[in-house]
Amino acid sequence: MRELFFLLAAFFHDLATGFWLACFFLLPLVKDNPGARGFLRQALVVSFLLIVLTGVPRFLELRRSSPSPLKRRFLLLKHLILIPLLIGGTLWVRFF
Repeated sequence: MRELFFLLAAFFHDLATGFWLACFFLLPLVKDNPGARGFLRQALVVSFLLIVLTGVPRFLELRRSSPSPLKRRFLLLKHLILIPLLIGGTLWVRFF
């Protein structure tokens, strides 16, 4: 059961990340449609929350499984790049 939980958390984390990215890139294309723009802005924020909520179990599982030092280094680098982009992009779209 524990493995299924972490598998689902990983799936929804990746799905929400893809959805966030799609919303971010679609927003400029619907700038003349306020209804679609509002929906995409809300979907982007919900996706952000899902990314964070499902990222916590992934982090805990990663610490328990102790991956190789190289994999750990690349995951750290990836998240050091992506987390500021995710937060900055969400704030930019939400408030500007």
